[in-house]
Amino acid sequence: MQYTIDILIAELNEVAKRPSAEYLRISTIINVRHVFTKIGISLLAEVKDEEIQVSQNRYRLPERTVQVLDVGREKTNYQGINISRGLANNRELVYSVTPMEIYFPNYPNGKVWVQSYQFYLDEAGSIIIPEMAYKACFDYCHWQIAYKNPVSPIYQDRWMLKRQAEESIFAARGDMNETTPGKYRGFRKTM
Repeated sequence: MQYTIDILIAELNEVAKRPSAEYLRISTIINVRHVFTKIGISLLAEVKDEEIQVSQNRYRLPERTVQVLDVGREKTNYQGINISRGLANNRELVYSVTPMEIYFPNYPNGKVWVQSYQFYLDEAGSIIIPEMAYKACFDYCHWQIAYKNPVSPIYQDRWMLKRQAEESIFAARGDMNETTPGKYRGFRKTM
């Protein structure tokens, strides 16, 4: 079975009981990015180069982006400097990445190239979650819902859910390591 982010959000909404499942979309995508990074991002996502338009020193990351690797003025020459804290130096391609956007303090407008890990998409444009990683994604998102909502009835189970999420991530990482990267890349192409 092919799992997508929409299936995950619908299942999480059965636990969270929100009026609309779309309330969970942004937090679920951020949590799935975290799980992919913990399991092994090179096995679950693909590296892509794309040209983006920066306006007002910002670029909003699309949902499909897992992790930004680098930025550059040309596709063949990436030389951006990622700053997480502190002051930006006077170089043009200094950038900072948040979960939702890339901020360029010295580059107000224009086009740049971004190299990033991106989720695989199905024909409808929805994010694909591989079957080996789906349980880990569900368990981690379920724990985050319990942890961030103290009025929820599952709040008292948050530590048990955290342990279960960590075990699921560990098991998924083990399953991915058993499948060699070469075999899994061939398998991913057929998804």
